[in-house]
Amino acid sequence: MHKKIEFILALAAGIACGTTLSACTDEDSYIKHGCGNKVIEEYETCDDGNLEDGDGCNSECQVEDNFACDKIGGPCHKIECGDRFKDGEETCDDGNTENGDGCSSKCIIENGYICPDAGSACLKEELVCGNGNKEAREACDDGNLTDGDGCSKTCTIENGYICPEAGKLCQKDDTNTEIPTYTPNPGPQTQCGDNKFEAGEICELGMTGMTEDMTDRQCIDKDGRCVLESIEGEENCGNGVLEDDEECDDGNKINKGDGCSTKCKLQPDICKLQNGSAAKVLLAADGDTLKLRVLKDGNCTTESTVTVRMHGIDCPECAKDKTTSSVDSSYEAQACSEALSSDYSDKTKNEKGGYEAWEFVNTLLASVDYDVKVGCETVSDTNPVCLADATLGRFLAYIGIEKDGQSIDLAQEIISAGYGMAYTQFTSQRIEAYCEAENSAREEKAGVWSYGDTLEQIVNENFDAASADAYLLDPNHCQYQ
Repeated sequence: MHKKIEFILALAAGIACGTTLSACTDEDSYIKHGCGNKVIEEYETCDDGNLEDGDGCNSECQVEDNFACDKIGGPCHKIECGDRFKDGEETCDDGNTENGDGCSSKCIIENGYICPDAGSACLKEELVCGNGNKEAREACDDGNLTDGDGCSKTCTIENGYICPEAGKLCQKDDTNTEIPTYTPNPGPQTQCGDNKFEAGEICELGMTGMTEDMTDRQCIDKDGRCVLESIEGEENCGNGVLEDDEECDDGNKINKGDGCSTKCKLQPDICKLQNGSAAKVLLAADGDTLKLRVLKDGNCTTESTVTVRMHGIDCPECAKDKTTSSVDSSYEAQACSEALSSDYSDKTKNEKGGYEAWEFVNTLLASVDYDVKVGCETVSDTNPVCLADATLGRFLAYIGIEKDGQSIDLAQEIISAGYGMAYTQFTSQRIEAYCEAENSAREEKAGVWSYGDTLEQIVNENFDAASADAYLLDPNHCQYQ
Protein backbone atom coordinates (compact mmCIF):
# COMPACT_ATOMS: atom_id res chain seq x y z
CA MET A 1 0.00 0.00 0.00
CA HIS A 2 1.24 3.47 -0.84
CA LYS A 3 2.83 5.08 2.21
CA LYS A 4 0.03 7.41 3.25
CA ILE A 5 1.98 9.06 6.01
CA GLU A 6 5.36 9.08 4.28
CA PHE A 7 5.18 12.87 4.20
CA ILE A 8 4.70 13.05 7.99
CA LEU A 9 7.34 10.39 8.66
CA ALA A 10 9.80 12.21 6.45
CA LEU A 11 9.11 15.39 8.37
CA ALA A 12 9.63 13.62 11.67
CA ALA A 13 12.91 12.21 10.35
CA GLY A 14 14.04 15.69 9.38
CA ILE A 15 13.26 17.04 12.84
CA ALA A 16 14.92 14.08 14.56
CA CYS A 17 18.07 14.40 12.51
CA GLY A 18 18.33 18.16 12.56
CA THR A 19 18.56 20.31 9.49
CA THR A 20 21.41 18.49 7.74
CA LEU A 21 21.64 14.97 6.45
CA SER A 22 25.02 14.49 8.11
CA ALA A 23 23.33 14.81 11.51
CA CYS A 24 21.32 11.64 10.92
CA THR A 25 22.50 8.53 12.69
CA ASP A 26 19.41 6.31 12.39
CA GLU A 27 19.32 4.58 8.99
CA ASP A 28 15.52 4.69 8.63
CA SER A 29 15.44 8.39 9.38
CA TYR A 30 18.24 8.96 6.87
CA ILE A 31 16.35 7.07 4.17
CA LYS A 32 13.14 9.04 4.67
CA HIS A 33 15.04 12.33 4.72
CA GLY A 34 17.11 11.99 1.56
CA CYS A 35 19.55 9.33 0.33
CA GLY A 36 17.77 6.00 0.08
CA ASN A 37 14.28 7.32 -0.74
CA LYS A 38 14.38 6.45 -4.48
CA VAL A 39 14.30 10.16 -5.40
CA ILE A 40 17.45 11.69 -6.90
CA GLU A 41 18.14 15.02 -5.22
CA GLU A 42 20.64 17.57 -6.50
CA TYR A 43 23.54 16.21 -4.45
CA GLU A 44 22.96 12.61 -5.60
CA THR A 45 23.91 10.80 -8.81
CA CYS A 46 21.73 7.76 -7.99
CA ASP A 47 19.22 6.54 -5.41
CA ASP A 48 18.26 2.85 -5.38
CA GLY A 49 16.26 2.95 -2.16
CA ASN A 50 18.89 1.66 0.27
CA LEU A 51 22.13 2.71 1.96
CA GLU A 52 24.24 -0.29 0.96
CA ASP A 53 27.60 -0.26 -0.80
CA GLY A 54 28.45 -2.72 -3.56
CA ASP A 55 25.15 -2.71 -5.44
CA GLY A 56 26.05 0.13 -7.79
CA CYS A 57 24.73 3.02 -5.72
CA ASN A 58 26.77 3.53 -2.56
CA SER A 59 25.71 4.67 0.90
CA GLU A 60 26.18 8.32 -0.13
CA CYS A 61 23.98 7.90 -3.22
CA GLN A 62 26.87 8.13 -5.69
CA VAL A 63 27.22 5.78 -8.68
CA GLU A 64 29.98 3.22 -8.09
CA ASP A 65 32.64 2.35 -10.67
CA ASN A 66 31.56 0.07 -13.53
CA PHE A 67 27.86 0.57 -12.76
CA ALA A 68 25.01 2.47 -14.40
CA CYS A 69 21.89 3.49 -12.48
CA ASP A 70 18.27 4.36 -13.20
CA LYS A 71 18.15 8.12 -13.82
CA ILE A 72 14.81 8.58 -12.03
CA GLY A 73 15.64 6.68 -8.85
CA GLY A 74 15.86 2.91 -8.99
CA PRO A 75 18.18 -0.08 -9.33
CA CYS A 76 21.70 -0.08 -10.73
CA HIS A 77 23.36 -2.67 -12.92
CA LYS A 78 26.91 -3.57 -13.88
CA ILE A 79 28.15 -2.21 -17.18
CA GLU A 80 28.71 -5.36 -19.20
CA CYS A 81 27.97 -6.50 -22.72
CA GLY A 82 24.94 -8.78 -23.07
CA ASP A 83 22.78 -7.31 -20.29
CA ARG A 84 20.37 -5.46 -22.66
CA PHE A 85 21.57 -2.08 -21.40
CA LYS A 86 23.60 0.13 -23.77
CA ASP A 87 26.28 1.57 -21.47
CA GLY A 88 29.78 2.99 -21.64
CA GLU A 89 31.47 2.39 -25.02
CA GLU A 90 28.73 0.08 -26.31
CA THR A 91 26.87 1.07 -29.47
CA CYS A 92 24.32 -1.75 -29.08
CA ASP A 93 23.30 -4.48 -26.64
CA ASP A 94 20.85 -7.16 -27.82
CA GLY A 95 21.10 -9.34 -24.73
CA ASN A 96 23.81 -11.76 -25.90
CA THR A 97 27.51 -11.86 -26.75
CA GLU A 98 27.25 -13.60 -30.10
CA ASN A 99 28.71 -12.37 -33.40
CA GLY A 100 26.80 -12.31 -36.68
CA ASP A 101 23.43 -11.02 -35.42
CA GLY A 102 24.19 -7.34 -35.87
CA CYS A 103 25.55 -6.68 -32.38
CA SER A 104 29.00 -8.18 -31.85
CA SER A 105 30.39 -10.02 -28.83
CA LYS A 106 31.80 -6.67 -27.70
CA CYS A 107 28.47 -4.89 -28.15
CA ILE A 108 29.56 -2.95 -31.24
CA ILE A 109 27.21 -2.63 -34.24
CA GLU A 110 28.37 -4.92 -37.07
CA ASN A 111 28.63 -3.79 -40.68
CA GLY A 112 25.38 -3.93 -42.62
CA TYR A 113 23.13 -3.62 -39.55
CA ILE A 114 21.24 -0.97 -37.62
CA CYS A 115 20.48 -1.41 -33.91
CA PRO A 116 17.82 1.14 -32.96
CA ASP A 117 17.30 0.30 -29.28
CA ALA A 118 19.21 -1.36 -26.47
CA GLY A 119 17.63 -4.69 -25.64
CA SER A 120 16.17 -5.10 -29.14
CA ALA A 121 17.36 -7.23 -32.04
CA CYS A 122 19.41 -5.50 -34.71
CA LEU A 123 18.08 -5.24 -38.26
CA LYS A 124 19.61 -5.44 -41.70
CA GLU A 125 20.23 -1.95 -43.04
CA GLU A 126 17.64 -2.37 -45.79
CA LEU A 127 14.96 -2.59 -43.07
CA VAL A 128 14.79 1.13 -42.44
CA CYS A 129 12.25 3.86 -41.81
CA GLY A 130 10.60 5.09 -45.00
CA ASN A 131 10.41 1.81 -46.90
CA GLY A 132 6.67 1.41 -46.36
CA ASN A 133 7.08 -1.64 -44.15
CA LYS A 134 6.30 -1.15 -40.47
CA GLU A 135 9.06 -2.92 -38.57
CA ALA A 136 8.71 -3.90 -34.92
CA ARG A 137 10.64 -0.84 -33.79
CA GLU A 138 8.43 1.57 -35.76
CA ALA A 139 5.12 3.12 -34.76
CA CYS A 140 4.31 3.86 -38.42
CA ASP A 141 5.90 3.81 -41.88
CA ASP A 142 4.18 5.75 -44.68
CA GLY A 143 6.91 5.19 -47.26
CA ASN A 144 8.71 8.53 -46.92
CA LEU A 145 11.00 10.46 -44.60
CA THR A 146 8.92 13.63 -44.41
CA ASP A 147 7.87 15.33 -41.18
CA GLY A 148 4.44 16.93 -40.86
CA ASP A 149 2.36 14.28 -42.64
CA GLY A 150 1.56 12.27 -39.52
CA CYS A 151 4.47 9.82 -39.65
CA SER A 152 7.78 11.50 -38.87
CA LYS A 153 11.16 10.92 -40.49
CA THR A 154 11.96 8.58 -37.61
CA CYS A 155 8.70 6.63 -38.12
CA THR A 156 6.96 7.85 -34.99
CA ILE A 157 3.33 9.03 -35.02
CA GLU A 158 3.06 12.81 -34.84
CA ASN A 159 0.65 14.64 -32.54
CA GLY A 160 -2.93 14.81 -33.78
CA TYR A 161 -2.63 11.95 -36.29
CA ILE A 162 -3.60 8.30 -36.54
CA CYS A 163 -1.69 5.92 -38.78
CA PRO A 164 -3.86 2.86 -39.41
CA GLU A 165 -1.67 0.82 -41.76
CA ALA A 166 1.94 0.62 -42.81
CA GLY A 167 2.58 1.97 -46.30
CA LYS A 168 -0.47 4.25 -46.20
CA LEU A 169 -0.77 7.92 -45.39
CA CYS A 170 -1.66 8.96 -41.85
CA GLN A 171 -4.82 10.91 -41.16
CA LYS A 172 -5.80 13.72 -38.85
CA ASP A 173 -7.32 12.31 -35.67
CA ASP A 174 -10.64 14.06 -35.20
CA THR A 175 -11.88 11.56 -32.63
CA ASN A 176 -14.08 13.20 -30.01
CA THR A 177 -12.52 12.33 -26.67
CA GLU A 178 -15.22 13.00 -24.15
CA ILE A 179 -13.21 13.75 -21.04
CA PRO A 180 -14.91 15.34 -18.05
CA THR A 181 -13.73 18.87 -17.37
CA TYR A 182 -12.58 19.06 -13.77
CA THR A 183 -12.37 22.31 -11.87
CA PRO A 184 -9.01 23.62 -10.76
CA ASN A 185 -7.63 22.50 -7.43
CA PRO A 186 -7.46 24.36 -5.09
CA GLY A 187 -11.19 24.62 -5.61
CA PRO A 188 -14.20 25.05 -3.34
CA GLN A 189 -13.51 21.71 -1.63
CA THR A 190 -9.86 22.48 -0.78
CA GLN A 191 -9.14 23.80 2.68
CA CYS A 192 -5.80 24.41 4.34
CA GLY A 193 -5.78 23.17 7.92
CA ASP A 194 -8.20 20.25 7.47
CA ASN A 195 -5.46 17.66 8.18
CA LYS A 196 -5.57 16.43 4.59
CA PHE A 197 -2.90 16.78 1.94
CA GLU A 198 -4.90 18.06 -1.00
CA ALA A 199 -3.37 17.84 -4.45
CA GLY A 200 -1.03 20.78 -4.82
CA GLU A 201 -0.45 21.17 -1.06
CA ILE A 202 2.97 20.43 0.36
CA CYS A 203 2.28 20.66 4.10
CA GLU A 204 -0.41 21.06 6.73
CA LEU A 205 -0.66 23.71 9.45
CA GLY A 206 1.63 22.95 12.36
CA MET A 207 4.22 21.29 10.13
CA THR A 208 7.55 22.53 8.84
CA GLY A 209 9.42 21.81 5.60
CA MET A 210 10.36 18.26 4.73
CA THR A 211 13.45 18.76 2.56
CA GLU A 212 16.84 19.69 3.95
CA ASP A 213 16.71 23.28 2.71
CA MET A 214 13.14 23.86 3.93
CA THR A 215 13.24 22.51 7.49
CA ASP A 216 13.08 26.04 8.93
CA ARG A 217 9.93 26.96 6.97
CA GLN A 218 6.53 27.03 8.65
CA CYS A 219 3.39 25.90 6.87
CA ILE A 220 1.03 28.78 6.09
CA ASP A 221 -2.40 29.22 4.51
CA LYS A 222 -2.17 31.03 1.17
CA ASP A 223 -5.44 31.41 -0.73
CA GLY A 224 -6.81 28.21 0.79
CA ARG A 225 -3.75 26.11 0.00
CA CYS A 226 -1.12 24.99 2.50
CA VAL A 227 2.36 26.06 1.41
CA LEU A 228 5.62 26.98 3.12
CA GLU A 229 6.44 30.53 4.12
CA SER A 230 8.81 32.66 2.08
CA ILE A 231 11.90 34.06 3.80
CA GLU A 232 13.30 37.33 2.47
CA GLY A 233 16.86 37.10 1.20
CA GLU A 234 16.89 33.30 1.08
CA GLU A 235 16.29 30.71 -1.63
CA ASN A 236 12.54 30.08 -1.73
CA CYS A 237 12.33 27.71 -4.69
CA GLY A 238 10.37 24.62 -3.66
CA ASN A 239 8.06 26.21 -1.10
CA GLY A 240 5.02 26.22 -3.40
CA VAL A 241 4.81 30.03 -3.66
CA LEU A 242 5.66 31.81 -6.91
CA GLU A 243 8.30 34.45 -6.15
CA ASP A 244 9.25 37.35 -8.42
CA ASP A 245 12.45 35.67 -9.64
CA GLU A 246 10.79 32.31 -10.34
CA GLU A 247 9.10 31.09 -13.50
CA CYS A 248 7.29 28.33 -11.59
CA ASP A 249 7.15 26.73 -8.15
CA ASP A 250 5.37 23.40 -7.89
CA GLY A 251 6.32 22.75 -4.29
CA ASN A 252 9.22 20.41 -4.92
CA LYS A 253 12.82 20.44 -6.04
CA ILE A 254 12.49 17.27 -8.08
CA ASN A 255 13.85 17.48 -11.59
CA LYS A 256 11.87 14.49 -12.85
CA GLY A 257 9.99 15.90 -15.79
CA ASP A 258 7.13 17.76 -14.13
CA GLY A 259 7.89 20.90 -16.12
CA CYS A 260 9.45 22.93 -13.29
CA SER A 261 13.18 22.52 -12.66
CA THR A 262 15.10 22.37 -9.40
CA LYS A 263 15.82 26.08 -9.90
CA CYS A 264 12.11 26.90 -10.40
CA LYS A 265 12.55 27.55 -14.11
CA LEU A 266 10.05 26.33 -16.70
CA GLN A 267 11.05 23.31 -18.77
CA PRO A 268 9.20 24.01 -22.02
CA ASP A 269 10.41 20.83 -23.72
CA ILE A 270 9.17 18.58 -20.91
CA CYS A 271 5.87 16.80 -21.51
CA LYS A 272 3.30 18.14 -19.06
CA LEU A 273 0.20 15.96 -18.93
CA GLN A 274 -2.98 17.86 -19.72
CA ASN A 275 -6.68 17.34 -19.09
CA GLY A 276 -8.20 15.71 -22.18
CA SER A 277 -5.05 13.92 -23.38
CA ALA A 278 -5.20 10.61 -25.21
CA ALA A 279 -2.46 8.19 -24.19
CA LYS A 280 -1.10 4.68 -24.51
CA VAL A 281 -0.19 2.84 -21.30
CA LEU A 282 3.33 1.46 -21.67
CA LEU A 283 3.31 -0.25 -18.29
CA ALA A 284 1.23 -0.55 -15.14
CA ALA A 285 3.83 -0.18 -12.39
CA ASP A 286 1.29 -1.33 -9.78
CA GLY A 287 -2.43 -1.07 -9.13
CA ASP A 288 -2.56 2.72 -9.01
CA THR A 289 0.51 3.94 -10.95
CA LEU A 290 0.88 3.94 -14.74
CA LYS A 291 3.59 4.82 -17.24
CA LEU A 292 1.94 6.64 -20.16
CA ARG A 293 3.03 7.65 -23.64
CA VAL A 294 1.02 10.74 -24.52
CA LEU A 295 -0.56 10.58 -27.98
CA LYS A 296 -2.45 13.87 -28.20
CA ASP A 297 -1.12 16.84 -26.29
CA GLY A 298 0.27 20.18 -27.39
CA ASN A 299 3.60 20.04 -25.58
CA CYS A 300 4.24 16.28 -25.81
CA THR A 301 5.60 14.09 -28.58
CA THR A 302 5.03 10.41 -29.18
CA GLU A 303 8.38 9.85 -27.48
CA SER A 304 7.16 11.45 -24.24
CA THR A 305 6.63 9.19 -21.23
CA VAL A 306 5.03 10.40 -18.01
CA THR A 307 4.27 8.75 -14.68
CA VAL A 308 0.67 8.98 -13.51
CA ARG A 309 -0.66 8.29 -10.03
CA MET A 310 -4.39 7.67 -10.35
CA HIS A 311 -6.03 10.38 -8.28
CA GLY A 312 -8.24 9.39 -5.36
CA ILE A 313 -7.34 5.70 -5.17
CA ASP A 314 -4.83 3.64 -3.21
CA CYS A 315 -3.94 0.02 -3.94
CA PRO A 316 -1.93 -2.44 -1.83
CA GLU A 317 1.82 -2.29 -2.42
CA CYS A 318 3.49 -4.98 -4.51
CA ALA A 319 7.07 -6.23 -4.76
CA LYS A 320 8.54 -4.93 -8.02
CA ASP A 321 11.15 -6.01 -10.52
CA LYS A 322 12.32 -4.65 -13.86
CA THR A 323 9.68 -5.43 -16.48
CA THR A 324 9.55 -4.97 -20.26
CA SER A 325 6.51 -3.25 -21.73
CA SER A 326 4.25 -5.44 -23.86
CA VAL A 327 3.46 -2.31 -25.90
CA ASP A 328 7.04 -1.25 -26.62
CA SER A 329 9.80 -3.82 -26.13
CA SER A 330 12.41 -1.05 -25.80
CA TYR A 331 10.73 0.34 -22.67
CA GLU A 332 11.49 -1.10 -19.24
CA ALA A 333 10.49 -0.01 -15.75
CA GLN A 334 9.78 -1.40 -12.31
CA ALA A 335 6.45 -3.26 -12.08
CA CYS A 336 4.74 -5.86 -9.86
CA SER A 337 6.51 -9.21 -9.95
CA GLU A 338 4.64 -12.50 -9.67
CA ALA A 339 7.84 -14.24 -8.58
CA LEU A 340 8.23 -11.89 -5.61
CA SER A 341 4.56 -11.47 -4.76
CA SER A 342 4.22 -14.28 -2.19
CA ASP A 343 6.74 -12.88 0.32
CA TYR A 344 4.87 -10.63 2.77
CA SER A 345 7.65 -10.37 5.35
CA ASP A 346 8.04 -6.64 4.62
CA LYS A 347 4.56 -5.19 4.23
CA THR A 348 5.91 -1.74 3.45
CA LYS A 349 6.98 -3.19 0.09
CA ASN A 350 4.57 -6.07 -0.50
CA GLU A 351 1.02 -6.44 0.79
CA LYS A 352 -1.53 -9.14 0.12
CA GLY A 353 -3.60 -8.10 -2.85
CA GLY A 354 -0.90 -5.89 -4.39
CA TYR A 355 -0.02 -8.26 -7.22
CA GLU A 356 -3.69 -9.15 -7.70
CA ALA A 357 -4.53 -5.44 -8.08
CA TRP A 358 -1.82 -5.07 -10.73
CA GLU A 359 -3.07 -8.17 -12.53
CA PHE A 360 -6.64 -6.85 -12.53
CA VAL A 361 -5.54 -3.48 -13.93
CA ASN A 362 -3.30 -5.05 -16.56
CA THR A 363 -6.14 -7.31 -17.76
CA LEU A 364 -8.48 -4.32 -18.16
CA LEU A 365 -5.83 -2.30 -20.01
CA ALA A 366 -5.01 -5.19 -22.35
CA SER A 367 -8.72 -5.44 -23.26
CA VAL A 368 -8.58 -1.91 -24.70
CA ASP A 369 -5.13 -2.29 -26.25
CA TYR A 370 -3.73 -0.01 -23.52
CA ASP A 371 -5.46 3.06 -24.99
CA VAL A 372 -6.77 5.49 -22.35
CA LYS A 373 -8.15 9.00 -21.95
CA VAL A 374 -6.90 11.37 -19.28
CA GLY A 375 -8.99 13.64 -17.07
CA CYS A 376 -7.57 15.63 -14.20
CA GLU A 377 -7.92 18.52 -11.81
CA THR A 378 -5.99 21.33 -13.41
CA VAL A 379 -3.54 23.97 -12.29
CA SER A 380 -5.98 26.80 -13.04
CA ASP A 381 -9.01 27.77 -15.13
CA THR A 382 -6.75 28.69 -18.04
CA ASN A 383 -3.94 26.17 -17.55
CA PRO A 384 -5.01 22.61 -18.52
CA VAL A 385 -1.91 20.93 -17.04
CA CYS A 386 -2.73 18.24 -14.49
CA LEU A 387 -1.71 18.70 -10.88
CA ALA A 388 1.31 16.73 -9.73
CA ASP A 389 2.12 14.85 -6.55
CA ALA A 390 4.20 17.44 -4.69
CA THR A 391 6.49 14.91 -3.01
CA LEU A 392 7.21 12.53 -5.90
CA GLY A 393 6.56 14.61 -9.02
CA ARG A 394 3.98 12.19 -10.52
CA PHE A 395 1.00 13.60 -12.38
CA LEU A 396 -2.39 13.02 -10.73
CA ALA A 397 -5.14 11.96 -13.12
CA TYR A 398 -8.36 10.05 -13.68
CA ILE A 399 -7.98 7.36 -16.35
CA GLY A 400 -10.85 6.55 -18.69
CA ILE A 401 -11.15 3.33 -20.73
CA GLU A 402 -13.82 1.95 -23.05
CA LYS A 403 -15.78 -1.05 -21.73
CA ASP A 404 -18.86 -2.52 -23.37
CA GLY A 405 -19.20 0.58 -25.51
CA GLN A 406 -19.08 2.98 -22.58
CA SER A 407 -16.36 5.17 -21.13
CA ILE A 408 -15.61 4.09 -17.56
CA ASP A 409 -13.31 5.29 -14.79
CA LEU A 410 -10.47 2.79 -14.35
CA ALA A 411 -9.96 3.63 -10.67
CA GLN A 412 -13.64 3.13 -9.91
CA GLU A 413 -13.53 -0.30 -11.58
CA ILE A 414 -10.52 -1.26 -9.45
CA ILE A 415 -12.23 -0.15 -6.24
CA SER A 416 -15.50 -1.89 -7.20
CA ALA A 417 -13.57 -5.14 -7.68
CA GLY A 418 -12.08 -4.80 -4.20
CA TYR A 419 -8.47 -4.23 -5.27
CA GLY A 420 -8.24 -0.56 -4.30
CA MET A 421 -9.48 1.85 -1.65
CA ALA A 422 -10.79 5.39 -1.83
CA TYR A 423 -7.82 7.56 -0.84
CA THR A 424 -9.56 9.89 1.61
CA GLN A 425 -6.28 11.29 2.91
CA PHE A 426 -6.36 13.54 -0.16
CA THR A 427 -9.07 15.66 -1.75
CA SER A 428 -10.49 14.34 -5.01
CA GLN A 429 -13.54 15.41 -6.95
CA ARG A 430 -14.31 11.72 -7.54
CA ILE A 431 -14.12 10.73 -3.87
CA GLU A 432 -17.88 10.35 -3.36
CA ALA A 433 -18.16 7.88 -6.25
CA TYR A 434 -15.05 6.03 -5.07
CA CYS A 435 -16.39 5.72 -1.51
CA GLU A 436 -19.67 4.34 -2.82
CA ALA A 437 -17.75 1.75 -4.84
CA GLU A 438 -15.59 0.84 -1.84
CA ASN A 439 -18.54 0.44 0.51
CA SER A 440 -20.23 -1.92 -1.97
CA ALA A 441 -17.03 -3.96 -2.40
CA ARG A 442 -16.66 -4.28 1.38
CA GLU A 443 -20.25 -5.47 1.79
CA GLU A 444 -19.76 -8.04 -0.97
CA LYS A 445 -16.35 -9.08 0.45
CA ALA A 446 -14.83 -8.58 -2.98
CA GLY A 447 -11.06 -8.75 -3.55
CA VAL A 448 -9.01 -7.78 -0.51
CA TRP A 449 -12.16 -7.48 1.62
CA SER A 450 -12.38 -11.29 1.63
CA TYR A 451 -9.06 -11.58 3.50
CA GLY A 452 -10.64 -11.53 6.99
CA ASP A 453 -13.84 -11.42 9.00
CA THR A 454 -13.53 -7.81 10.17
CA LEU A 455 -12.06 -4.64 8.75
CA GLU A 456 -9.52 -4.45 11.60
CA GLN A 457 -8.37 -8.02 10.91
CA ILE A 458 -8.03 -7.38 7.18
CA VAL A 459 -5.98 -4.23 7.72
CA ASN A 460 -3.75 -5.48 10.53
CA GLU A 461 -3.03 -8.94 9.12
CA ASN A 462 -2.59 -8.12 5.44
CA PHE A 463 -1.52 -4.49 5.06
CA ASP A 464 1.18 -2.20 6.38
CA ALA A 465 -0.90 -1.31 9.41
CA ALA A 466 1.29 1.64 10.40
CA SER A 467 0.12 3.51 7.31
CA ALA A 468 -3.23 1.82 6.61
CA ASP A 469 -4.56 2.57 10.08
CA ALA A 470 -4.20 6.27 9.36
CA TYR A 471 -7.24 6.27 7.12
CA LEU A 472 -8.81 2.83 6.55
CA LEU A 473 -9.63 2.42 10.24
CA ASP A 474 -10.68 6.03 10.63
CA PRO A 475 -14.43 5.88 11.49
CA ASN A 476 -15.00 8.76 9.07
CA HIS A 477 -13.35 6.95 6.16
CA CYS A 478 -16.07 6.79 3.51
CA GLN A 479 -18.62 7.00 6.35
CA TYR A 480 -18.62 3.21 6.41
CA GLN A 481 -20.45 1.59 9.32
